[in-house]
Amino acid sequence: MIENTPSPAAQHKPNTEPTTAPKIHAVDAGHGLTWIADAFDLFKQSAGMWILMTIMIAVISIVLTALGPLAIAINILAPILTGGLMLGCRDQSQGQELHFEHLFAGFREHTGQLATVGALYLLGSIAVVVLAIIVALGTGGASALMAAIGGNHNAAALAGLGVGFLMALLVFLAAAIPLIMALWFAPALVVFHNVAAIDAMKQSFSACLRNIFPFLLWGVMFILLGIVGVVTLGLGFLVIIPVQIISIYTAYKDIFAVA
Repeated sequence: MIENTPSPAAQHKPNTEPTTAPKIHAVDAGHGLTWIADAFDLFKQSAGMWILMTIMIAVISIVLTALGPLAIAINILAPILTGGLMLGCRDQSQGQELHFEHLFAGFREHTGQLATVGALYLLGSIAVVVLAIIVALGTGGASALMAAIGGNHNAAALAGLGVGFLMALLVFLAAAIPLIMALWFAPALVVFHNVAAIDAMKQSFSACLRNIFPFLLWGVMFILLGIVGVVTLGLGFLVIIPVQIISIYTAYKDIFAVA
């Protein structure tokens, strides 16, 4: 039975001493399933709280999206919220109680570095989109688009649009995936090891790259779970999303071999 513990505000003291990120370990592909199973175990311990925090994240995202240009704040906010949730995962895995305040714990600890991670991710995302647009326009897409706008809908114009779109999509994926890899473990490395934002993103990318096969299996499983979420009219995502968030922590513990 889990004993009541003080709220995160009372039990966490920010670590201000710079530390070195733990050593990265390569694990077998099957660990991708283990991360999900371990995450589900943690979810079951405080299912109601995880669902409540997931709903709050959705509300925050909807409100920011409705504010138009201010929606870019989501990119800055996401690592801060994730950092707090990683602290919640750690406390839970150590037998402590999960609190709603964990969601906002990143605003008390390492806020600057977590926000920097978000800012770097935002800049990277903008660069990826701009690069994809340049590629699309530079591979005949511009002339094909102008022809289509001018009423020329012949096969050559449509083919030009198709080639431009395909090339842009490939470039987008080739650039976006490494960016996501750099973001993945960065909040955990910041809050647990006080690693600077840029170094945390470098370490995160290296960790994902060295464990590409378990991550591929992890990704396939969440694609299948996503189908379940759609079939259940979205209700399944109240479980799938928190399990996905928690699996960042379980993968982090495994790859960086921390207790």
